[in-house]
Amino acid sequence: MASDSTAKRRYCQLMDAFALRQHITGPTFRSSGSTIDVICSNGTLQRQGTLHCDYSDHNWARATFSLTGLRPKPTVVTARSWRRTNAEELNRRLQTIDWSPVFHSTDPAQQWEYFLGVTRPVLDELAPLKRTKVRNPTAPPVTEATKQLMAERRAALRDGDRDHYRQLNRRLQAAIRRDTRDAVQRHIQERGRASLWRGVQPVIASKSAGKPPITAEQVDADALNRYFVNIGVNTARTVDDSGPDLPVRLPRVSAMPGQGPSAPTAAAAAAAARGDQPAAAQNKPAKCKACCACPETKRARDECIVLNGEEHCRPLIEAHKQCMRDMGFNI
Repeated sequence: MASDSTAKRRYCQLMDAFALRQHITGPTFRSSGSTIDVICSNGTLQRQGTLHCDYSDHNWARATFSLTGLRPKPTVVTARSWRRTNAEELNRRLQTIDWSPVFHSTDPAQQWEYFLGVTRPVLDELAPLKRTKVRNPTAPPVTEATKQLMAERRAALRDGDRDHYRQLNRRLQAAIRRDTRDAVQRHIQERGRASLWRGVQPVIASKSAGKPPITAEQVDADALNRYFVNIGVNTARTVDDSGPDLPVRLPRVSAMPGQGPSAPTAAAAAAAARGDQPAAAQNKPAKCKACCACPETKRARDECIVLNGEEHCRPLIEAHKQCMRDMGFNI
């Protein structure tokens, strides 16, 4: 940047305000010879400089700091221990509490204050609070041979030998896994099988890792309605039709009260899956396209054909055709 530019003056003022010093003095952008990528600190460095980058027009900016004696503070978590809580005694204590002030009060703040006041003493006695120190993660245990591979990999990267770097990187990853496995085995042999979980926990993922979160779109009113509507249809496919029809009406879940048609009954869903149609539906003129008519019998027919073949699904095929005729289609 120009020596008399406003940007440079503001940059220097920022550096002086925090007592920082710029360590990269050579050019980092090869096209213009400018120093765009910088590293700033208020301490001393052991080594700094730039390296050529093969896939970018910017050079690598690197710096080595000396951080002797740096140790992160341990994290302490306070939580209740429910492992040895007597559930029966806890329920008995909660049943003996007078909850009338909660039900008679109309102020949520007073209700919550009373609730905490009567439940905390019980919880403090049966499930006391405990302070647990969270162990800071440590570097994986590596042998001297693995450290030598690390040095060779750094040298290959510095020389720009990409093929040799890839080979060393694969060998290094395998060596780290082998050293970690040997360290876990030594930990178990020295401290016994009771320390198995403590030895394995730092190198495995959490139980909740990889589990997708449930979003609000997945639990909307339409999704719940589809679930409840399909209960009768799915049940009818798994049972025979020898029993009587049950006049059970499944509730419909909708976004606003009074919107949308009500859900079909379990008996109607079972009859639709078998191909039976009520008398009111007979001789009914077609009001939809053929691809959208009789979805229950069509679904049952398609599933049977996929699983058993067309020759074993004649009753379901005829049931779907009859349903189409009842809807007013010329089949």
